[in-house]
Amino acid sequence: MLRGREAPRDAETVLDFLEMWRKVATQEVATLLDVDKNRALDILRSLQDEGRIIGKRAGNDHFWTLARKAKPLCDDDGGICYTI
Repeated sequence: MLRGREAPRDAETVLDFLEMWRKVATQEVATLLDVDKNRALDILRSLQDEGRIIGKRAGNDHFWTLARKAKPLCDDDGGICYTI
């Protein structure tokens, strides 16, 4: 028999989920946390305000990714910058 496992309904759970899947929709976070979509959006926007994630509008929802913390590396001779 399978036993259900309840995830904590907090920002750290959302960040762990994003770390695993890289790009998620608001509804996926709502399902993970077992909350309505508006509550999930509040949590995600709070993380975005802290600079920890980035949201991009897609249709009638958003896709969320972890914010890049790395500074770009630039090659002055070639004029190319990139992040790792």
